[in-house]
Order: sequence, then C-alpha cells, then structure tokens
Amino acid sequence: MWRRGTCFGRPFSRAVRTPSRIDHDLSEPAPPNLVVLKGSSDFESETLIAYELGYRGKFGPRAAASVSAFYNDYDHLRSTSFTPATVVPFYFANNLEGDTYGFELSANYQVTDWWRPARGIRPAEGMPAGEVRSV
Repeated sequence: MWRRGTCFGRPFSRAVRTPSRIDHDLSEPAPPNLVVLKGSSDFESETLIAYELGYRGKFGPRAAASVSAFYNDYDHLRSTSFTPATVVPFYFANNLEGDTYGFELSANYQVTDWWRPARGIRPAEGMPAGEVRSV
C-alpha cells in the first residue's frame, strides 16, 4: 500500500551458505598423525529463510517512524559430530537448526537542516542467545 509519506512491506528472503573446501576436505592431523577434525562429503548447504512485516510513515515534514516484526528460520547449520565407534575424529555435520524473532521500532526528527536525531530499539529472541536445536 503506497500513500504519500507511508510505506507498508512484507518481504521475505532466502540465504544459502554453500559448503567450502574446509567443510568437505579438511583433515587436520595432531601429533603423532592422529586426525582430530575432518571434513565430511555429506555436508549440506546451510539455509536461512527470513520473514518481515513492517510499516514506515512520515508524520509531517520533519518526523518519521517505523515498526517491523521479523522471524528467521535457520536449517542445516554447521556442527561437529563424533564417529560413534571411535569418537575421534570429529567431523563437520549439519546437526543444528534454530530461529530468531523480534521487532524493531525507530523514529527520527529533523530538528534543523543539518541535525536529525534518531532512536531505535530491537528486542530479539532466539539464536545466538536462545535455544539451538539438534536434529
């Protein structure tokens, strides 16, 4: 919905981190030639799907404010796992998933032509401070 000085949006995004050579090919020996950490050919791409809903409005010629809510869903996050039979070497796997969510509020006011103070707040929950789930 577009009106002069206002904007409403509901974007969503997808991001992917493809595996690097380290994720697949790493083989790090420790003395005396014991491999402690190893890459995995089964390593998959990490994914993020982000949802957002927001509104921005101008309130007169000098004041503006915005509010938005977001939710991010993370899948196939990199983790380290151990070999069940021998414990060592550890290897890279995709055993984590998680989410973040919250909202943002911001406002600004054009006091003079060269001075526009702005304030904002963004309380969020979830990763990294919150729960990360193993799959």
